[in-house]
Amino acid sequence: MVETIDTYYLLERGSDDLSEKAIHFRSPTVDDYRKFAGMPTALEEELATQFLNSMQVAGLYQDGEISDSALWTGQDRRTALYWIYINTRENTVITQKHHCQHCDKPHARQFDLKELVPMMISNDEVMRLDIAIDGVKAGYIQPLRGNALVHIEEIKNERDMFEEDSPEWCLLHVDLRLYEIAWSLVFEGDDQLLSLREQAKARFDYVSTLNPETTYKKLAAKTRAALEDFGHGLLSEYRAGEFQLVTPLFTCPESEKEEGEPKQTVLLLPFWSNNFLPSL
Repeated sequence: MVETIDTYYLLERGSDDLSEKAIHFRSPTVDDYRKFAGMPTALEEELATQFLNSMQVAGLYQDGEISDSALWTGQDRRTALYWIYINTRENTVITQKHHCQHCDKPHARQFDLKELVPMMISNDEVMRLDIAIDGVKAGYIQPLRGNALVHIEEIKNERDMFEEDSPEWCLLHVDLRLYEIAWSLVFEGDDQLLSLREQAKARFDYVSTLNPETTYKKLAAKTRAALEDFGHGLLSEYRAGEFQLVTPLFTCPESEKEEGEPKQTVLLLPFWSNNFLPSL
């Protein structure tokens, strides 16, 4: 008998097919734990797609077909992994460590991941923004989706085969940044006969022809700002190619012994999909 968990509703807004779609998950079994044991962190986006798809119960959907998580936004994918985790694990408490900038001492706290639920972002705005930049094709900006993140992960892995700041590393790093933009765009007239990755390559080639000091900078800045505004699900920040979860404020215990207001720090928790996959 399949053991289901509370329904997860996609938080994306603006997609005819995915907005507020109900996702029906089951609890992982020991066999699922076996399948995902020891998986490499370098493939976390690909593994996240496999896991999120395999955890869905097809029979609970009206058409009998699961919702392909490769098409979900990155935020929904991370939040769904977290949702399964907190709804199926008996112990959701972790130890969070950091070196305090106020007293220059190491600190640690016990932190229940369920405390992130009230911090989740509910964004009712349509997650689509017209490009509207002179010299750029008409179209719109959208959130990065799972298929985009898998491709970007592949480029990152290829880049990291080379020494950092070597010519090969730098070239692939530029490609990674350009593909982050290319996957975020949809142009009017995109060739629908091409695969989604082929369409992204066509947009990559087009963006590569733009004037770097004028048109490209405007497009890159508008895309970055839009992706931040599209935020939904777990509160997070994107730094140096990694997502960091924003956790509750931490109060320095040393500062509580002093006069005045205690010193507080916003602690960030690196989000690795593999940490939310089954493990024995």
